[in-house]
Amino acid sequence: KKIKNYINFSKRCLNLLMTNRVDFFILLTLSLLAALTEGLGISLIAPILESQGSERIFANIPIFGKVTSFLAFDDANESLRWAAGLLFAILLFRGLLQYGVSIFSTIVPLKIQRRLIKEIYEGILEVEISFIDKKESGEIIAGIKDLPARVTTLLTAFSNLMWNSLLIITYLILMAAISWKLTIISIVVLGA
Repeated sequence: KKIKNYINFSKRCLNLLMTNRVDFFILLTLSLLAALTEGLGISLIAPILESQGSERIFANIPIFGKVTSFLAFDDANESLRWAAGLLFAILLFRGLLQYGVSIFSTIVPLKIQRRLIKEIYEGILEVEISFIDKKESGEIIAGIKDLPARVTTLLTAFSNLMWNSLLIITYLILMAAISWKLTIISIVVLGA
């Protein structure tokens, strides 16, 4: 029953976030790109490690092998310089993407909050005066201000959950590329 409630809650959050389709698409795209650059940055550690030794230890690992062969130069120092330079550039780019994710995960819920406040306020302007007389002023103010603010907090948390989920998926893919057996063991140990 709890899982069903979580699924329903997630659907409601997504429906609310989808009311601003362009901003939500930008948020989703930035989150996905930031997660991918995280994985790319981690994969650039492999050539740095290989440049310290004489053996290509990552050659048979799908993602890491391609990155290390792309940065395989005759001179180990040249490989190290290129890998470090690319890693620096990717870290800067990832920082910009994370900044964008942070901004959009705040802006999208705030736009929804503004729309909800406007709709509630317009609804109150259209009700009979007897409705307003029957309600406590604090209840009306809470409906205009507090309820949309709570929704905004929930949507911001949901946006962060979405970003962190993409990041976890990226890490799991990288772990599985190295060793699917160790990945399963890690999931079981962390789940316990």
